[in-house]
Amino acid sequence: MLSIFDIVAGLLTLTAVFAWLNHRFLGLPNNAGLLLMGLAASLVLVALEVLVPQVAVFGELESFIEKINFSETLLDGMLAFLLFASALQINLLTLRDRAWAVGAMATLGVVIPLSPWRLCSGAPGSFSPCPSPSPGLWYSAR
Repeated sequence: MLSIFDIVAGLLTLTAVFAWLNHRFLGLPNNAGLLLMGLAASLVLVALEVLVPQVAVFGELESFIEKINFSETLLDGMLAFLLFASALQINLLTLRDRAWAVGAMATLGVVIPLSPWRLCSGAPGSFSPCPSPSPGLWYSAR
């Protein structure tokens, strides 16, 4: 069975090869080119599995993927790298030109979920600092 290091190394190598092919032959933007090549590679693997059933392409990978806790892997492992990689892509001049729009959306994204209506409504899954029972929109439906 492949180790996690082997799988990550293989995926990074495959990504580098796809990025080079995109740059050399297709000329698409990086994200679009890698997306299309990943889609094409997965379709080739699915076709191989259907046309040649003796070749168990997905058996080993499926057993490996079933063992991964994706929420822990994404939040504890990959999120910092994804945020760092996306921060490298930011054009500061464009961000400065759109500062008011970005600031407004960021403010609304924080204020709306924490609004008093949401906090005191007793909506399922919300934190409610109001005395219980609270006469909110969701309280009458219980």
